[in-house]
Amino acid sequence: MRLAVDSGLDEFVSLGGKVDELEIRDEKDGKYAVDFQYILMNRWAMEGIRKVALPVVRPTLHDFASKFEFAAYMSTFMSVVHYDIREPDAGIPQVEFSRADMTGLGLADSSLRLMSCLHVAEHIGLGRYGDRIDPGGFNKACAELSRVLADRGHLFFAVPVGRPRVVFNSHRVLSVKQVIDAFPELALEEFSGISSRGGYVKNAPLDSLDFDDYGCGLFHFFKETRNV
Repeated sequence: MRLAVDSGLDEFVSLGGKVDELEIRDEKDGKYAVDFQYILMNRWAMEGIRKVALPVVRPTLHDFASKFEFAAYMSTFMSVVHYDIREPDAGIPQVEFSRADMTGLGLADSSLRLMSCLHVAEHIGLGRYGDRIDPGGFNKACAELSRVLADRGHLFFAVPVGRPRVVFNSHRVLSVKQVIDAFPELALEEFSGISSRGGYVKNAPLDSLDFDDYGCGLFHFFKETRNV
């Protein structure tokens, strides 16, 4: 009965409370858990996307498998198409869903002007989410994102950065150079970073997270207009 006493159940019942089911949870440590990297990453992406989308009359964000919550929040001020290999189990009317494989998107070349892909590409090819096992999955996904980005289009991209390694079947950690090299046709407009200790640096030096164990690299890429 110690668990019930510590939970406050006896006090609740003694005060006349009626309990229909019992599911004891202890979360009384004075704080609640938040994933600071995702919060800072989403804030960075939302600020950047709003800035580049302001001149567009009816902007549409094409989001590639970021957490569905991000797509839902972005849909409050622009149209959103959310692509994923798995369909979300709860739809949002303002978010259009399209099933897609990141290594073969099936979209036309240079067709999308505003794109996001946040904390996704590090998983591609490891099978964690039902995708095909493919050691080259990260580079194939990056090549596809680059291919479908329109001239003068923007891509907001985030992956774990730091000490490079593959953690099968969970994720990869990339060096900043590996990420930039995966997008040879795009120009890097901005690199910002979030350290594993929670420090956020806007316009960070490219080597600032080289020795981090699990930082988050925030990359704003731009496709230059082709010469005709």
